[in-house]
Amino acid sequence: MQMLLNAAGRGSTVYLPSGDYLFRSNVWVPEGVTLLDAPASRLITDDRSRGGAFLAVAGNDVTLSHLVLAGNRRAGVGIDATDVPVRRLTVRHCTVGQLQAAGIQVGHESTLCTDVRIADNVVIESPFPISLLLNCERARITGNVVTSSPHAAPCSTRSMPPPGRAPW
Repeated sequence: MQMLLNAAGRGSTVYLPSGDYLFRSNVWVPEGVTLLDAPASRLITDDRSRGGAFLAVAGNDVTLSHLVLAGNRRAGVGIDATDVPVRRLTVRHCTVGQLQAAGIQVGHESTLCTDVRIADNVVIESPFPISLLLNCERARITGNVVTSSPHAAPCSTRSMPPPGRAPW
C-alpha cells in the first residue's frame, strides 16, 4: 500500500477495493492525496505494528474518508498527524477502533496544524478517542461518535500558543 500511495500524485485519489488489508507497519499518506475505502473493507494491523501510528499524515491537503481501521489493540494511534505541519486535513466518515492510545490525533508542540476537519467519524475502544494537541488552529470537530470502555478518557483538546510565547 505504501508504494501505491507514494506513486499517487498530488491531487490524486487512491481508492481501495473491498477486502481486508493487513498492515505490518505504519503507512504514511503523502501530501495532496485522498485515501478512500470501499464499503465492507477493513485495514487491520498485525502483531508487528505495536505502539506506532496506523496511518500517519505526511503533509498538506490530505483527506481520509470512509476508512475502517481495526487496531487489533496493537497500534498506538489510528490516524496520526503530529510529525509534520499539516494544513487542510480532513478525516471524515471513518471508523477507528481497538487502539492503545488515540483514535485520531492532530498537532504537536513544534508543528502548526491549520484548517483541520474531523467530522462524522466513529471511534471505538480507544483511551483518547479524538485528541487535538498543541498548536492547532481553525479545527472543526463535528458529528463524531465515540464508544469506549468505561475507563476511557473523554475527547480532549489542548491549545497552546505558538513557540516562544508563554502559555498564559
